[in-house]
Amino acid sequence: MDFLESLDKIFSATIDDDVKQPPFQHNIAKFSELEHHPHRICGGTQCLVKFDNGYGASVVRFDGSYGFENGLYELAVVEVHEKDEFRLNYDTEITDDVIGHLTEERVSNLLKKIALLPKREKTCLG
Repeated sequence: MDFLESLDKIFSATIDDDVKQPPFQHNIAKFSELEHHPHRICGGTQCLVKFDNGYGASVVRFDGSYGFENGLYELAVVEVHEKDEFRLNYDTEITDDVIGHLTEERVSNLLKKIALLPKREKTCLG
């Protein structure tokens, strides 16, 4: 599936407004310890992790995510703000985009790298 097909699938997907943002798990860097929660898009799953440095990760798998067809995961580095609001971050040394087609081991490796990023200065969403 190419990028445009993936976007088309996501934007035309059924979004379940009854599914709320899952809770953040704190300082989890092993895939095997992640709690998977329902994702709002296409009945997939999402895990949210936050670290003491102000960064975190969103790990997803849903029909349309990169790697879904092969049972693999997609990860985005996020900035975690007050009240567990978050936004994707594209300015770390880890990546300037989401990272797809990830095995469980690769997710764990990326979580460890995110946990080791320098502390992020707090900013307000707005």
